[in-house]
Amino acid sequence: MKCFHYIVFLGFATFLSNVNAVEPLATAELLKQCGDHERNPASLDTARCRSYLQGYMGGAYAMRTVDVTDIETKRSKFIERAESTRLGKIDPRYGMNRTAGYCVKPDFTISEFVAQLNRFAANELKRSELANQFVLDFLQSEFTCKK
Repeated sequence: MKCFHYIVFLGFATFLSNVNAVEPLATAELLKQCGDHERNPASLDTARCRSYLQGYMGGAYAMRTVDVTDIETKRSKFIERAESTRLGKIDPRYGMNRTAGYCVKPDFTISEFVAQLNRFAANELKRSELANQFVLDFLQSEFTCKK
């Protein structure tokens, strides 16, 4: 009898749970959310826009496509020599991305980021349909690394 109750409970639990797959965000939706940033920075859409962009950059950092080096940290001579021979010269700027080709300054705020994204979107006629590719195109176009 207990087994029957557990099965019924699990059956109801599966109907009550609302599990959705994470779907990619469309560029049009991102631009709609970011479009009102300057006029109404406290709106829900603006918060969603900022969250998406912060998550994008946070994900780039977590996946190690963004290199951050701490200049203050003391390292042993052996570690420094090993890193220089194996990795080459490390750029101390935040946002250095050798594979994706963009560099973002450490003092660049999310508000400046959204404003520049909106200007880029206004001038860009051909856009990717997915927001993640659009943001990557934006970063590669607007934040090219200088040697």
